Amino acid sequence: MIPTLTPDSGVPLYRQLIDALRSSIAAGEFSIDQKIPTEAQLSQRYGISRITVREAIDALVEEGLLIRRQGKGTYVARPYIGRDMAEFRGFTNACEAGGQVAGTEVLSVGYQTAGEEEASFLGIRPGEPVVALRRLRFADGVPIMIEQNIFARHYSFLLQEDLSGSLYRVLQKYHITPSDTIKAIGISYASREEAALLQVEPRTALLCIDDYVRDSHQNPLHCARQIIRSDRYKLYMRGTCVGI
Repeated sequence: MIPTLTPDSGVPLYRQLIDALRSSIAAGEFSIDQKIPTEAQLSQRYGISRITVREAIDALVEEGLLIRRQGKGTYVARPYIGRDMAEFRGFTNACEAGGQVAGTEVLSVGYQTAGEEEASFLGIRPGEPVVALRRLRFADGVPIMIEQNIFARHYSFLLQEDLSGSLYRVLQKYHITPSDTIKAIGISYASREEAALLQVEPRTALLCIDDYVRDSHQNPLHCARQIIRSDRYKLYMRGTCVGI
C-alpha cells in the first residue's frame, strides 16, 4: 500500500484511496477472503476523514472487489462470474472466461413426470416421463448454483453419460447444439436444503433463472431452473441506449 496520498494532486482523495486499495489487492497484500483494515485504521494511516474512506470503500464494494459482512468488517471478495445475457454461454464457459475452474456435483439423475409448463414447452403431455438432471455447480471450489435440467424422454442417453462437466459438451458428442433461449429472471429465497448446498443462510435472497432452450433446428431442447448465489454471479447486457 502506498504510504501517503497527495491532497494537491488534483485527483480526489477518495479516488486515490480506491487506486491504492485496488493496487494492494492486485499485488497480493490482501488475499481473497482476507479482512482489510477498518475505516478508522485507514483514516489514521492516510490522514484522511472516515467519510472519505467510506466513500472509497463504498465504490469498491459496488465494483465487486470488496464485500461487507454484517458485524465482521470488509473483506476482499471472491471474483464473481459475469454473464452477458446477449450471448449463449453455459456455466463452464462462463467460468473459463473469467479465469475460474468449474466443478460439478451430480445430486440426482433419473426420470420424473412432466409438469404443465415443461410439457407445454417440450411438446409432450403433462405427466409423461422426462429426464431430470439436478446438479450443484462450483467455481474455484465455491458452490455457485443449483441447476435442474428437464429433457424429453428421448434424451435418456444422457443417463449413461458423465455429467460432472459441461452438459452442452456432452450434447455436442451427439451433434446437438443449443441455439436460442428465453429466460425468466426472478428472486427466490433459500430453503434449508438450498442454503446448505450453497453455503448461505436460510432465506438468503437468490437469483432464480428459468430457461427454455431450443436447438439449432429450433426444436425444444430442454427446460432449466438455476438457483444462484447473487453475490457470486452477475448478469449484464450490452446494448444501445435509445433514450426515452
